[in-house]
Amino acid sequence: MYTDVSARFVAQLEKVAASDGSRFAGYAPVLQAVATVLAAVRNPATLGSSVTETVMDHVLQHLSQNILEREAAKLRDQLEAIPSDVKANLYGPSEQLDRLASVILRTPSPPLPAGLRPHEMTAYDNAVHTLLPQHPFLDGNGHQPSGAVFAAVVNAQALFSSSAETRAAAEIHAGRGPHTPNPFLIDFYLQRTERDGTDTPVVPSEHVVVLYESARARAAAGDVVRLSVESNEDEDDLDVEILISNDATSGPPDRQLLFRTSAAGTLRFGRQVNGVSIDAPDVDVVIGAGSSVEMLAPVSLNVGRISFDCPELVVQLGDAGLSSDEASVTIEARELSDSKIVNSPIVRKGAVLAVSWPGANAYPWTHFTGISNGNEGPDDEALLGLRRLALAFRSRSQGRLARFQGKIEHRRITKGSLGVAIRERLMKDGILSLEGTRYFLDPAKLGALVGTTYLDLRLKNFSQKTRDYVASCR
Repeated sequence: MYTDVSARFVAQLEKVAASDGSRFAGYAPVLQAVATVLAAVRNPATLGSSVTETVMDHVLQHLSQNILEREAAKLRDQLEAIPSDVKANLYGPSEQLDRLASVILRTPSPPLPAGLRPHEMTAYDNAVHTLLPQHPFLDGNGHQPSGAVFAAVVNAQALFSSSAETRAAAEIHAGRGPHTPNPFLIDFYLQRTERDGTDTPVVPSEHVVVLYESARARAAAGDVVRLSVESNEDEDDLDVEILISNDATSGPPDRQLLFRTSAAGTLRFGRQVNGVSIDAPDVDVVIGAGSSVEMLAPVSLNVGRISFDCPELVVQLGDAGLSSDEASVTIEARELSDSKIVNSPIVRKGAVLAVSWPGANAYPWTHFTGISNGNEGPDDEALLGLRRLALAFRSRSQGRLARFQGKIEHRRITKGSLGVAIRERLMKDGILSLEGTRYFLDPAKLGALVGTTYLDLRLKNFSQKTRDYVASCR
């Protein structure tokens, strides 16, 4: 019974471990941890029906914790001269991860635990220096992670470090350095986050993009992953949504990851900006980390200050099947605080780039100042209400524009009775539809009845037909 279940457990583990796959599931320390987990089940007859659920329920976290606890026991066994009550607090999982982070990130080692007498401190230090290079989380050279799962465990710990130097190194390692995004980081990170009164994780703004890139790396074939960051009126924080959707008939339901973050921080993007919408007029955004940056449509940024820490910007289409309305990258900012871009951005066939900030009509942005300054005339309130509502929709796979009901009906979108009237008129005309818990926007009917496109609204190109339509909503 245990043999059959163990085989199924390992097979499921390969699926859960995704990019590490058989490498992780076949790793000796992992197999030992699997054996420990299964041995703890008293009735093996129950394993057959519960193995899948067991594997899917935080199995990577459980196995990693088991390995850390075993390593702690190995080291403590070598410290015969240290009293048992003192040893019990040495080399615990958190301390191990701090020490592993210092090795991988090349940051200062954490101090030795307090409370040790001089001779105990020497014995402990020697034991650590002997065992740490052989840690299962490290490769054969003792300087890099032995796999993506263990790298995620260590990096998540480092992102919460009390050391500013360690946190900064972890942010670079996770998102802006030469390493590819880690698909497991988001799982280990969310375990550690504080929660607000609504049980929503609260994360530093510097970590938002790191988590998004991890979610993208974790996505399955056919998934469309989008990041939305939106400000809250009269509040100092931002709503963050990572939406993972798949329109395949047999595909999984939409998954939402919701966070809150500070509007006072900075959102930092590394080598790529892909499927991102930010509507937070007070937040700072930095694009790039010294090398060329790709911006993959759809991208819509409405921010306070923007910086380009990159010598080259390339704009192109993102996901296959993207509608023409969503094939744009639009950037609005109150200020361009810094830019290392010296040549005109490269815009690939089918994509559109439009920018707006004071001085954006100067080189190298001259050909891309396509967003109106907002002098719409007497119907500006209604026009901006229509724009705000339409741009709240996000593309899903197969090109549909959708958003959860709560977001579309939120006061941030409606801004009073006029916004509600516009939404109700769009519903009456069949431009909007409510299917279950999501609203859908029909771009064809938006063009035919309102006289505008998704791209026109992004660029604030309002036709007379559009003006007449919103005037009739008053």
